[in-house]
Amino acid sequence: LKSNKKMKLYLILLKTLVFGQITWAINRNVICYYDASSEDRQGFAHFSLADLENALEFCTHLIYG
Repeated sequence: LKSNKKMKLYLILLKTLVFGQITWAINRNVICYYDASSEDRQGFAHFSLADLENALEFCTHLIYG
């Protein structure tokens, strides 16, 4: 009887976690910021539009400045 209650509790917990993960995956936002002046910089600070294209597959929103 005790193990049956534990099993029900574990199932409820598992359902809650799965539902939470699905909700998070659907509603997630990844916001990327591109500073136009970064193309003029030298060295590691240089960031071109080609670099941005590679990163865009992970972004849901882009802020251009």
